[in-house]
Amino acid sequence: MKIKLNYKGVELDIDFDYREAEMQVLDYGDGSGYPGYPEFVEINEILHKGVDISLLVENDMNEIKNLILKEL
Repeated sequence: MKIKLNYKGVELDIDFDYREAEMQVLDYGDGSGYPGYPEFVEINEILHKGVDISLLVENDMNEIKNLILKEL
């Protein structure tokens, strides 16, 4: 997936993978269950004016992922 995001006043083009959350199932009736998982964003590339700046914003990845989730 792709999204344009303004982060700290800088326009970013972000390529990412998104996985929707799945609910936990405690028991299927046979004693088995499924733990489920939360929604998830994995960032593949962050571009600014066509230049990959992923390494420059490495320490901000969690914040950027949370902003992407808000936009979705």
